[in-house]
Amino acid sequence: MGGLGFLIIKQKGIVLVPSTYDTTFLISTPVDRKLFTFGETITAFYALPLHNSLTGKFCMGPQLGLGFYYTRLKKSVDPKYAPPLYSSKFRMTFGPCRIPIEFAFRFGTLSNSLHSKLGMSLAAGVDMLYLHIPDEKAFAMLPCGTFAFVAGKTGIRFGIHFMQFQSVFESNAGDITRLTNSLKSFELVRVF
Repeated sequence: MGGLGFLIIKQKGIVLVPSTYDTTFLISTPVDRKLFTFGETITAFYALPLHNSLTGKFCMGPQLGLGFYYTRLKKSVDPKYAPPLYSSKFRMTFGPCRIPIEFAFRFGTLSNSLHSKLGMSLAAGVDMLYLHIPDEKAFAMLPCGTFAFVAGKTGIRFGIHFMQFQSVFESNAGDITRLTNSLKSFELVRVF
């Protein structure tokens, strides 16, 4: 199944940027925004063999995906995360990459090869992410879930990450939360 859509990232927190009067001093700047990263996810599903009357109406098995998304790194508040002005278009827009590893339950048309009626899929697992977004660059492994609804060979898929990704500032008083990122996805899908 291939999907084309958005990975929506809600960012909230603070970043430290150089003061306009003296660049050796850093000032706290609030960040509260939604980033819409556009991209594609391809998912492969392996149906475990079932020996009962539900074959053709229901199936379950592991599901592995790969996704690439593009964003505008120029939206960075912290100049350290903004690409240089002379960068290539690819470097200025390269965004998150993800590898979702899930266990899926498929019903209806998604459980057989005819793909002529309604079908849906429920999946849960872990998403390995490389976040390369404005003001953030990190690896994360987050629990996730997806729901897909398909009519024939086309449909929609929603995804949610059950935990937020947080970056921190280390200080003598302990870690201070820098940015909190919560992720959701919405895609138009095609079964092949």
